[in-house]
Amino acid sequence: MPTVRAVVHIGPMKTGTTAFAAAASEAQRAQTLPAGMVYPMGALWFGDDRAVVKHHQLNAGAHGRPAARRARERQQAGLDELERALATAVDAARSRAAATGAAEGAIVLVAEGLSHQKNPRRLTALLRRHVDRVDYVLVARAQPRAIGSILAHGVKDVGAPQRYRLDVSDHLARSARARRYDYAQIVERWRHDGAALHVLPFPEGAPGTTLLTDAVLDAVDLPRLPVAESLAAKRTHPSFSQEGLRELARIKRQWRRLAWLPGAEERYQRRFTEAWERHHRAARRGEVAPWRLPPRDVRLVIAAYAESNQRFRDLLAAEADTPAWRDWFALALGDEPTTPTPAPTPEESV
Repeated sequence: MPTVRAVVHIGPMKTGTTAFAAAASEAQRAQTLPAGMVYPMGALWFGDDRAVVKHHQLNAGAHGRPAARRARERQQAGLDELERALATAVDAARSRAAATGAAEGAIVLVAEGLSHQKNPRRLTALLRRHVDRVDYVLVARAQPRAIGSILAHGVKDVGAPQRYRLDVSDHLARSARARRYDYAQIVERWRHDGAALHVLPFPEGAPGTTLLTDAVLDAVDLPRLPVAESLAAKRTHPSFSQEGLRELARIKRQWRRLAWLPGAEERYQRRFTEAWERHHRAARRGEVAPWRLPPRDVRLVIAAYAESNQRFRDLLAAEADTPAWRDWFALALGDEPTTPTPAPTPEESV
């Protein structure tokens, strides 16, 4: 009988999780995944059959145990449901591997919020009840780019009219406790017995999804996906220009001032959506320079994570001296990169 392993992309946010999930969802739907591989969705995962499926339910497996009895009961009910979904997915991977003569099957999952959960050992124990091996993949994106992407994402979110400022200081103050991009802390927490942790640098500037998707699967020795041409040629969330973000922020500010007027929300939704679609098309066609954090904000982010990144480099040991990681730390610590990069476009905050 074939063995089965679980490969879990643990994030964090803005590190290509949606691009990876889009490629894997498309391949699962088209039934073009390599032999023995399953990307759980639809009947194999809580009935979720959206165009891009992620596996956020895994977060419950890495939570701590609540003190209140009713909270514990609710948590246990969610965990029982998660175990049933995992058992179904593993059975499908094992059957697919057996049908193709493969010695091993794999379920591949994406849960971008896992990286900052506090009890990964608990999730590993849960997974090991169903699979023979667990591989976690952490994709580290240099904090100046990751946080800039988070802020821009907030401005682009039509459902969050209150988020219209690209304020790094406010973001750092609010996220100090979560430390979402404290990679040293994440690595220390997720390196433990019973599972393997693979840490990859995010490929900045890579077009489309292919490079990142291939890197994740290469790291865990799985065959690459046959990525659809429409996905390979384009980024899932293209970066808007400074002009585009300014226009969206202006619409949000106006709506907040006039929200009391009858019909204001409908007008806001329409104006925002029209502007968003226009700037999205321009970004997809590569007609605009993507917005980046201005230098003063980059310096704030570098200072906030300097100690963590020094520890992170120590944890990577000899691997930190490879060209890809040297360039990563050049960006994260503000040093000179070892390979040429395009000259930055002049930028300023919205």
